[in-house]
Amino acid sequence: MKKQLFNSLLIILTSSSAFAQWTPLNSGNTTNRYESAYFFDANNGILSSSSNVIKTSNAGATWTPVTVGGIRDIDFINSTTGYAAGVVSNSLKKTTNSGTSWTALTPINSSSLWGVSAIDANNVYICGVSGIVWKTTNGGANWTAVNLGISTLLVDIDFANSTTGCILDQTGKVYRTTNGGTNWTNTYTTTGVLFTSMHFVDANTGFAVGSNGTIIKTTNGGVNWTALTSGSTAYLQYVHFLDANNGIAAGFGGTIIRTTNGGASWTTETSGTTEDLYSCILLSSTVAIAAGNNGTVIKNSNLSTNIESATIQNVSIITYPNPFTDNFICKIEGNLNDKNIFLELYTIEGKEIAITPISKNETTIKTEDLAPGTYIYSVKEKGIVLQSGKLLKRK
Repeated sequence: MKKQLFNSLLIILTSSSAFAQWTPLNSGNTTNRYESAYFFDANNGILSSSSNVIKTSNAGATWTPVTVGGIRDIDFINSTTGYAAGVVSNSLKKTTNSGTSWTALTPINSSSLWGVSAIDANNVYICGVSGIVWKTTNGGANWTAVNLGISTLLVDIDFANSTTGCILDQTGKVYRTTNGGTNWTNTYTTTGVLFTSMHFVDANTGFAVGSNGTIIKTTNGGVNWTALTSGSTAYLQYVHFLDANNGIAAGFGGTIIRTTNGGASWTTETSGTTEDLYSCILLSSTVAIAAGNNGTVIKNSNLSTNIESATIQNVSIITYPNPFTDNFICKIEGNLNDKNIFLELYTIEGKEIAITPISKNETTIKTEDLAPGTYIYSVKEKGIVLQSGKLLKRK
């Protein structure tokens, strides 16, 4: 049985729905690319870029710029002391006043640094181009090379304690050490993927993301990794987890995906921007901030906490063709009743434009009245999101 979206339309709304409540924040500039995010608590946090950092004390409502160049990644050991890895000639810095001012550390050389992991008052690790890995055991006064013996770009690093940690190789590899970098073991390798970001929730549970919507997970401290199904093909740039269940990842084209079940399933958020996003953070299970190109900073204070997906419910949902012209088809297979299933359609800005009932098997969605452009769809059963994603209508 086939139904048509605009011929059997139930509701047309002119306001934003609860499905998409990402709103822009005023970062104070329109050129910076914010590549890292760190929050001390729900209100106080920092976003870093190669031009400066900006600080907030009111959960992003307002931001104060800090003049410091070259910062790409930041990490703190407490609410005052932190370290920064950055670009050429500005590659290594430390703050003792919550990021209000930064002091250059040695060695400062021509190498570009990409990742930093601050463990405690004494132990910090950093990584970067040409396989560089440095560590300090005295709070940054001196640094020692603990290189992997490779020449590729090491994009991120995360240590559980002073001796055990993992490094993310951009070329699709993960390396692990248990003796402070004296020896390294390659614990994961993939091909055709460029890794970008890694985050450990605790000593055992960690995630890494990259191109083609790639997400991998470990539950034993990086000894073994499993590829997850993200439902996205975007170039993911950053991943953050609040706890073992609640996580978020952001990437190119305004992509934001989120999980509430430890990565077993992911739902695409309607971010309201097409700017490339390079950082994101969950401040709670219902509040998140993402940031990226051209000074973009967005926030959602009403995230759904009951995400369920077709992956969990053993349901297959396919929308095709994509891109489409006059219409597209939504095909549903699996263990669902043929009732209370709806397809919701949104503009890229998150404005809901239609809700229509759909059936199992195939439903043809006619879209002659839609202008060419990018749209967001969400398939729900009894209000629970089964799947969502982007659709492109061509002329």
